[in-house]
Amino acid sequence: MTVGVRNEPQPPRPQIVGVPLSPQPTALTDEARLRQLWTNDTSFDQHVKRRIAYGHATSAAHLAELSFAALARAQSAQVALGEYPVTAVESPGWATLLTQDGRIKTAYPIEPDRPSFTDNQRRLGCTVNESALTERSVQDLARVFGTH
Repeated sequence: MTVGVRNEPQPPRPQIVGVPLSPQPTALTDEARLRQLWTNDTSFDQHVKRRIAYGHATSAAHLAELSFAALARAQSAQVALGEYPVTAVESPGWATLLTQDGRIKTAYPIEPDRPSFTDNQRRLGCTVNESALTERSVQDLARVFGTH
């Protein structure tokens, strides 16, 4: 005698009335993904214009590529604890700053002749802690953002 699940008909899956269900998920462009992760659309648009004006990126898509590549290669994070906690994830040449709810606050090139994230945050009165990412975190970031 075999024990198992009987092949009974399954009830139909619930659907949202008036919303067509796509058979396959729609892939977002890198720019759209970065915009979704940014704190808000206005800040994103202003930031893209600033990075292009400074010559740090050529477009929103290029900014996304730089930011996602930095997140994919991250090995450590610096957490600034203050009135507005922020985490810096740095890779060689680029930093991406995240709010405490995981939104991207800013992304910029690391310039050796400019004050570091830690220096800036300490100047603002924050306590800054640096921590190596766990192997699992490194792998997860590389899996999610490692298309670049």
